[in-house]
Amino acid sequence: MSPRLPVLLMLLALPRAAAAQLCFRGQPLPHCTRFFVTSLGYSTRLNGGPGAQRHYLSGDVGLMTNQSVRTAVGATLFAGALVDYDFQLRFGVKPRLRRWLGKRTSVELGAGPLITTGTGTRIGLTSDLALNLADQLSLVTQWELLGNPNAPDLGWYLGARLGAKPAVWSGLVVGALLGIGAALYSGG
Repeated sequence: MSPRLPVLLMLLALPRAAAAQLCFRGQPLPHCTRFFVTSLGYSTRLNGGPGAQRHYLSGDVGLMTNQSVRTAVGATLFAGALVDYDFQLRFGVKPRLRRWLGKRTSVELGAGPLITTGTGTRIGLTSDLALNLADQLSLVTQWELLGNPNAPDLGWYLGARLGAKPAVWSGLVVGALLGIGAALYSGG
């Protein structure tokens, strides 16, 4: 056997091994060591008075690392907007913890700081709890606590989000619509 054959076989195996390490759609070990998180969601507010905005569009992008066959940790950058009548943008970072329930199902908790714009810049906290189905659809509940000079505002939302490829394609469309909405609202 030629001494080059083992080297050639290793080189042929590298793309497959690299692909198993970094995944676009999350799965537990041993399939993925790290995976991207992309999501695009819609939630509706469950609490708040008659003037509270109800419709919330949001998206996340980030990276997670499987620590074991059951646990992954990571973080996402997120952006969102309340879109009823006063276009309020939200930005932040969410550290995330994911618990794998099976090869394609997981529960995920994220929480982090939040900055809002619209009726004045406010700082707060956001958190969400999601049931992920094949990293393509998630059922999610979300809370946001915003600082307010008169009283803190705690919003509770319930919704769904797309992940992986459905989120990316939908995100292109929704991103364009949000950009148009922001331009119209700002008078541009």
